[in-house]
Amino acid sequence: MLFANAAPLKALGLEPCDVEGKKFWDCPWWKGNLQAQANIKKDYEAALDGTVINREIQFQKADGVYWTEYNTVPVFNDAGEITNLVVEGRSIEQRKQAELELAASERKYKSLFERSADALTISTGNKFIDCNEAAFDMLGYSCKQEIMGVRPSDLSPATQPDGSDSFEKANEVAAVAFEKGWNRFEWY
Repeated sequence: MLFANAAPLKALGLEPCDVEGKKFWDCPWWKGNLQAQANIKKDYEAALDGTVINREIQFQKADGVYWTEYNTVPVFNDAGEITNLVVEGRSIEQRKQAELELAASERKYKSLFERSADALTISTGNKFIDCNEAAFDMLGYSCKQEIMGVRPSDLSPATQPDGSDSFEKANEVAAVAFEKGWNRFEWY
């Protein structure tokens, strides 16, 4: 380490003398995180071959877990030789928190979707890409995989009770759903 800017040092209660002159993987912020140290050392070796490395790393601070993202970039001289490596790091705490919240939300809504007593399907391009158990039961399938890729019009007579072609009617109700964000309709 030739230089470290003030932000990470301040965040970790360190002084420049705590890191300057050390190998990056031996700096105090990796203390106790052997996996991070090994990954950083591996990144260093890859960067010496000219590879730009991007890595997310979790480490412990006194007040808990902390996530950072590092880019290790080789610096070349005019002869094409690597003279230095620049390691740029940034906190990704907010992004990680958002990812955790999104994952929790996805689990909740997936659970609601799967457990609904109403038949629910998701389609794109007029083909089913997901459904809940109530849907495949109602449609006479034994499992979800059997219905994937099937078109609603494939499950129906050639025409609907109003006389419209089932394939055209499926396109019509799908277009309304895409325009409004939902659609409620009867299907035979």
